Amino acid sequence: MKTTYKILIICVFGILMFGIGFLVADFVNAPPIPVTDNPLISSDRAKTTVGAFMSARIQRNQLKAEEFLTDNAKEQYSQPGLTLIGTSNPHFAGFDIGRTEKLDSTQFKFNVRIYEEYTGQGRVGHFDETLIVIKSGDKYLIDSVERGEYVNYEQE
Repeated sequence: MKTTYKILIICVFGILMFGIGFLVADFVNAPPIPVTDNPLISSDRAKTTVGAFMSARIQRNQLKAEEFLTDNAKEQYSQPGLTLIGTSNPHFAGFDIGRTEKLDSTQFKFNVRIYEEYTGQGRVGHFDETLIVIKSGDKYLIDSVERGEYVNYEQE
C-alpha cells in the first residue's frame, strides 16, 4: 500500500511539473507588449517635450529650445509676431501648460500661457501659444505654433 501511494505521488508530481513547463515556455516565448502605443505614455512624453521646450525659453537658451522644433516651427518662430526666447525686458518669466488635445495617434495640441515680467517689477502680462507636437522617430517635436493676443496687466 505504501508503494502505491509513492507511485501515485510521483505521477501527480510529474504531471504538475510537465504542466508548469508548458506554462513557463508560453510565457517566455510570448511577444512583448508594445509600450510606445500606450496613449497615456505618448501624451506624457509630448507634454514633457513642451515643458522642456518652455523651460529652455524661460532660461533664454535658444540653442536648447531649437532642439525641440521641426524645421517648420523654426521657420514660424523666425516670422514677425513670434519670438522664441523673448527680449530682455519684458522677458519670459513663467508658463502654464493648459488644455491638451490628442489630434491623432502621433499629434497633440497644447495651449500654453506664457507670462512676461520686467526685472524687479513682477508679471506685466501674458499671451497664449497653441503648439502642435508631433512624433518624429522616437521623440516628440513642436511642429507648429500660433500666438494669441497679448494681455497687458497694467491696462486692465
